[in-house]
Amino acid sequence: MEVAMKVLSNGKVCRSEEEWREVFVRYEESGLGVGEFCRKEGISSESFRRWREKLGARAAESAFVRVSPETAPLTSWTLEIRLPGGCHLRLQG
Repeated sequence: MEVAMKVLSNGKVCRSEEEWREVFVRYEESGLGVGEFCRKEGISSESFRRWREKLGARAAESAFVRVSPETAPLTSWTLEIRLPGGCHLRLQG
């Protein structure tokens, strides 16, 4: 889907979240480094990095899904991993 970018009076481009997602798709497909890609696209590499971090954090928040085995295991088990910062992962079977 093509979305028209908003250009401010000072000539800077104001992209929406959807437009940044499209930028990152083009980047992944380009095979270029960040600096070269940003130069070719006319994008500030600092804005590119900031938006990639922002959208990456959102993707990480919603990336977890519950996984259940198709059949019940013969024995029960628990695996718990505790990470710094209070995060932990518990798997039970």
